[in-house]
Amino acid sequence: MSFSAVKPNESEGLKPVCPSSVVVGSFDGLHLGHRALINRLKEVAGERNTASLVVTFDPHPRLVLAPDSDFRLLTTTREKQAIFSKLGIDYKTYIPFDDPKYNQMTPACFVQWLKDSFAMEYMLIGYNHRFGRGGQGGAHNIASLAEECGFEAEVFGRQLVDGMTVSSSEVRRVIAEGDMPLAAKLLGDPYLAIIDQDESGMWHSNHSAKLLPPPDHYRVLANGYECECLVREDGAIQISQPLQERQAQVLFIDKY
Repeated sequence: MSFSAVKPNESEGLKPVCPSSVVVGSFDGLHLGHRALINRLKEVAGERNTASLVVTFDPHPRLVLAPDSDFRLLTTTREKQAIFSKLGIDYKTYIPFDDPKYNQMTPACFVQWLKDSFAMEYMLIGYNHRFGRGGQGGAHNIASLAEECGFEAEVFGRQLVDGMTVSSSEVRRVIAEGDMPLAAKLLGDPYLAIIDQDESGMWHSNHSAKLLPPPDHYRVLANGYECECLVREDGAIQISQPLQERQAQVLFIDKY
């Protein structure tokens, strides 16, 4: 199986990566823990004179493995794209996790595929990331897998903010409670939703699993304009500021 990676700010024109230092993860939310991990990747890539490559998944593995759960996304693919473009990585690629070719790989096959596809010299994972069929790969066996396949590996530890472990689960909990200032503290930026306007003038996410703050009035930045938005019980959004565009990047600042 061959694969290519694309620069974060390019929409077309796939380019191979060779050689590379690689970080693998779901990166839901791209919170401060993820950003510290990516900064470490850039540091390693600079030291080793390799490209920096982020390998992530679309759709999110939990949407494939537990499709009937109430799992909610912090970042849709297009939201990830918008955030990745600002983080200074060389390349990224999305693995189509709904394809059994990828979601049924053993951990050993997965890391060998990364090495063969991207000339991976160095692999970085977060302390709680699991990979390979059944989540059998992770911090507990990455060193032995690296030795077998002939690359170096590193496990990156947990990150704390005000004594709290920064994780996607914690960010989801905070957003579900409507605490947008604390969410921004854990994320490194206000919570982002990229939404589209329908013919009636209402706004919606393009992904049914997107986590929105609880129904309420919020102070937001919508395409750079400070204004008010209402998140409704049905998940639709009303924005007080008329926008010329039919797509809006909305940053949630706080409740009114």
